Amino acid sequence: MHDFLNYALRNVSPSWGGSGTLYLSLHTNAVGVGGDQTTNEVAYTTYARIAVTRSSGGGWTAAAAGSSSNNVLLQFGNCTAGGPVTVSHIALGENSSSTGTVIYTGALASSLVINTNVQPQFSIGALVITEA
Repeated sequence: MHDFLNYALRNVSPSWGGSGTLYLSLHTNAVGVGGDQTTNEVAYTTYARIAVTRSSGGGWTAAAAGSSSNNVLLQFGNCTAGGPVTVSHIALGENSSSTGTVIYTGALASSLVINTNVQPQFSIGALVITEA
């Protein structure tokens, strides 16, 4: 949030500004102001953040009417142990692992329960990021 405001209002480029990849993560609750990519992040065996290309032909549709959706299948690792886990939020951040800046976070329209032997995924168009 601070990065965006500083970039938009003060012309201060964020650390992730030149990155061609962002990382999608799953969370059990809101990240909240001041949180990082590990805040409330899920933990099950084989879970890892997934890379999403940041370009005009990348992982997201062109923004229209205040929203953008994924234009590729977003698929996380199969839960081989540690389930069930209930996911209520997602985040986009700068790092593939450990702490890092959260660029966007939001609640899912409905929670996603990940049981053992389930591979969570968002089909094309299923994850819509909206800003007013």
